[in-house]
Amino acid sequence: MSGLSSTRAVVHQALRAFVAQRKRLDLRDLEGADLLDPDYDYKALRAAGASAR
Repeated sequence: MSGLSSTRAVVHQALRAFVAQRKRLDLRDLEGADLLDPDYDYKALRAAGASAR
């Protein structure tokens, strides 16, 4: 199923996947965070992109 040849390799791969998942940033932790610049204007960027075509 996993293509790995031993139980040890399967467990090692599972642990690597578990650690990688724990390191990923949880998007729910970002709720309420100010991540965008208040002067960011996506509509102006869209208009500029449309006129450049």
